[in-house]
Amino acid sequence: MNIAIIPAAGSGSRFGGEKPKQFVELAGDSILIHTLRRFDVCQDIDVIIVALQPDEIDSFDQQLKTSGLRKPIRLVGGGDERSDSISHALEAAKEWQPELVAIHDAVRPFITPEQISHVLARAREIGAAILALPATDTIKEVENRLIIRTLDRRRIYRAQTPQAFRYDLLLKANAAASTVGLPSSITTDDSLLVELLGAPVAIVEGSPHNIKITTPEDLVLARKIIEQMESGEKKSAFDLKNWRNWPQLPIRIGLGHDVHRLVEGRDLILGGVEIPYDRGLLGHSDGDSLIHAITDALLGAAGLGDLGTHFSDDEPRWENADSISFLSHVCSLLTKRGYKIANIDATILAERPKMMPHIPAMKAKLADVMEIDRSQINIKAKTNEGLDAVGRGEAIGAQAVALIIG
Repeated sequence: MNIAIIPAAGSGSRFGGEKPKQFVELAGDSILIHTLRRFDVCQDIDVIIVALQPDEIDSFDQQLKTSGLRKPIRLVGGGDERSDSISHALEAAKEWQPELVAIHDAVRPFITPEQISHVLARAREIGAAILALPATDTIKEVENRLIIRTLDRRRIYRAQTPQAFRYDLLLKANAAASTVGLPSSITTDDSLLVELLGAPVAIVEGSPHNIKITTPEDLVLARKIIEQMESGEKKSAFDLKNWRNWPQLPIRIGLGHDVHRLVEGRDLILGGVEIPYDRGLLGHSDGDSLIHAITDALLGAAGLGDLGTHFSDDEPRWENADSISFLSHVCSLLTKRGYKIANIDATILAERPKMMPHIPAMKAKLADVMEIDRSQINIKAKTNEGLDAVGRGEAIGAQAVALIIG
């Protein structure tokens, strides 16, 4: 049993306006309803607990009745501080004896169900995990408006939510924070409380779209994101509606498979993403078996041979090449022939390391290269249950199916 906790009792003083920001309308619904919908469709969340100001519970309960949300939602009274709201929600959660708890800002309405699942999966392994984005700007530590030092941005991440924890660990962390009387200014980040226990907290790469609506300017950006999402949905609907006429439309399917041995002294690259590990994949190029399988599937669907036909191991120019360039080239071949990629379904076969935390970054990278929406690519990760070279941890393979139309 996994539970989502949404603290929504804040006043939103930085936002201004007549109502707290979580109740501001965005595309026909309150921001909070948009946020709840993301957890409602996540298969790894069973119950949602929302902490509200006590005088807001009845009116929001009426909103829920017309929202179409299906999962059990418990409304609890929040407190003056965010930490109070979390404590009340954790107390209410005891009824379900949850394994994991995901805490999410009420005003981050663009979180995806996949991201929620990935954070929960990592928390199940480590005990605690958060979404975060690497810093892209140079970071300065400042005191009295004077720079003290420049921090190494390679080690700096910007925390997002959800933050997921084993329930018993989070209870312990909150109890410890209450005992020592930590100021409310630093208890706004739940992972910090776990860090103070000395427990590890894992990072799962987040998304720039997972914005927190804190100011009126953020609301403007949120509306633009909604417009882009709706535009993408309409475009997909336009492309897909003709699929009903399959006998008149060229529908082509391709299958791809690739496997590479793991060796020392190589970076591990999969889906164009570098994964921390003590070994990498041996190959004439960078050995990215996932991209190779997807590229082979696309070539097969279009009847254009295979990877070796276009990028031979005998060609010195492909030595240590970035496999992203292979995929990009094949996509351009498909475009010239009038094909569009409908969807990709791929499976990574690896005993270790764990792939799930890296799949969102892979999807983002591959979708950008193929110029498709992330919803059109699905990536799974499976082990071989100890069987063959993959199961013994000696190799990593991948399989892919591609559907193209044109």
